[in-house]
Amino acid sequence: MQVRLSQITMPDSISIDLGSALPYLVDRTLALVGKDSDSLRWRSRLNTLVRLSATEASQVQCVGMPNPIPIQQIYQPLDLITVKNGVPSHERFDELLEHGTNRVIFAGPGRGKTTLLHWAYIHLMNSKSQVPILFTLRWPEGVDMLAEFVDGLCQGRTLKRKDGEVVILVDGYDEIAEDEQKRVSQALMLFASAEIGHFYLTCRSFYDVFELKAQHCDLAPFTHADAVQFVRAFSSASGFEILAEPVLQELYDHGFQDFASHPLMLALVCILQTGPEKEIPRRAIGLIERAIQTLTLRWDQSKGVRRQTDIPVDGYERVRCLSRLAFDMPSLRGRWEVVESTVRRHLHLIQVTGVDPRQLLREIAQWYGVLVPIGPDTWEFVHRTIHDYLAARFWVDSGGFGLHTPKDWTARSAYATCLTPDATRNMVLMLSSPGPLAAFNECLYNRAAFDPIAVGQAFITRIASGPPPMMEARELTVRVKIDEDSFGFFTDEALRALLLVAGQRSEEASKAVALYALGELGARKASVMSHNLVNHLLTMYQSICDWRIELYRLGGEVQSYRLRDVISSSA
Repeated sequence: MQVRLSQITMPDSISIDLGSALPYLVDRTLALVGKDSDSLRWRSRLNTLVRLSATEASQVQCVGMPNPIPIQQIYQPLDLITVKNGVPSHERFDELLEHGTNRVIFAGPGRGKTTLLHWAYIHLMNSKSQVPILFTLRWPEGVDMLAEFVDGLCQGRTLKRKDGEVVILVDGYDEIAEDEQKRVSQALMLFASAEIGHFYLTCRSFYDVFELKAQHCDLAPFTHADAVQFVRAFSSASGFEILAEPVLQELYDHGFQDFASHPLMLALVCILQTGPEKEIPRRAIGLIERAIQTLTLRWDQSKGVRRQTDIPVDGYERVRCLSRLAFDMPSLRGRWEVVESTVRRHLHLIQVTGVDPRQLLREIAQWYGVLVPIGPDTWEFVHRTIHDYLAARFWVDSGGFGLHTPKDWTARSAYATCLTPDATRNMVLMLSSPGPLAAFNECLYNRAAFDPIAVGQAFITRIASGPPPMMEARELTVRVKIDEDSFGFFTDEALRALLLVAGQRSEEASKAVALYALGELGARKASVMSHNLVNHLLTMYQSICDWRIELYRLGGEVQSYRLRDVISSSA
């Protein structure tokens, strides 16, 4: 889901009256800075930031939702998960706000990180003890404003107790360049050292946060109750009747519980429920593809939502134009000059003349809600996942992907890999490249087509070439830890391929990989495979067959099983 500025000049937009809360917040925020010449120069910028932040944070517009709605109508209070001594614990975020501890909040794309901070900002607007200020790092000069604000705050007057704590909410650490990430970390370290408040920073999972001492936590997924309330809110906002319980039960019956726990994916499922085809697809990227197709049908064939237009460009070409725009825009936001040039080129290639690019984009924003204006000269894709998918689709369809090895393995190149008929070569290259395995995990999650033996060989080779896995044996227990835990994303068949490959190799990393693969299969109650492999594993691990195996998983969780129980269950 994505928040949206009420200042967008759309004929059916909703403007929320923030009442007396906004002037109160502006006054309290401006009181934080002094009255010297430098401070006075900055007060105007701070005033604008507060007003824009409050307007944007007060509304939510999910992908495909025709109008933005007040955040309170759809926001579901989610817990934060913190791992302490290897044990995950849940904390209510609204209660955490009162405690004042610095946190870095991780979650995957579309999990609700932005909405969480926006809700916190609105929640704290009327606080008498805390002064919130929201920095959206992807905004122009967002990093500069954060650094300048913290520097001025720490160099200026000391806050008195009656002034209250400053709560800095920083959104989108993963959406900026590495050098800017380091500047953000430095600014927040300086802020923390001043002991005048606390901060909350959001970042996509699998990213490193540079040199910033703060408690790391994960945003909890939707519970069933959260999902029910979300679907009902979406139904009310969209104007289509969507029965929450039957839709969720269909997801569960298909084995897609994760879709129900994921705000963006659940929003896309709701979109499918408003179209003519309602079958749930079998993989995440397929869900995005089907949702985009449904949005196209809303223009071409949908039930009662056809809009009148004088532009001779059908829904198929509009989505192709969106894909070209996504490919040409390296970031979510693009200046009008870039956007206009791409639209004009697309119109030229499909040989349509006399069309105003701004009018075409306006209609695309109104009908699809995927690319929207955020000012007179700037356009923005509503979510990175949609942006990356459309760009990847264009990259593959145009024939450009595959001609050269991508310079960086990003979500865009991962999606493009998933859209190819055979992802083996690229997935092996991902494993041989330095850096985290986010793109590789994305391919696994989206069920890319690949040779499990070839990828299994490359995976073990990567583990063997990195830091040695920890394998400690004492007191009838073997403790195992591998730095990169992708096992939860592998299919059962790919896990069996890992076992087969590991059984043919002798290095310590192969044994560690096999123990992780066995643990994952055991947790799923899936068979190991053939009797020959079972017998080989029994021989390979004879000395520790009756021992307890403890696997240290991603996020600090410890998984425990007895080796003989898993192996003998397949015999």
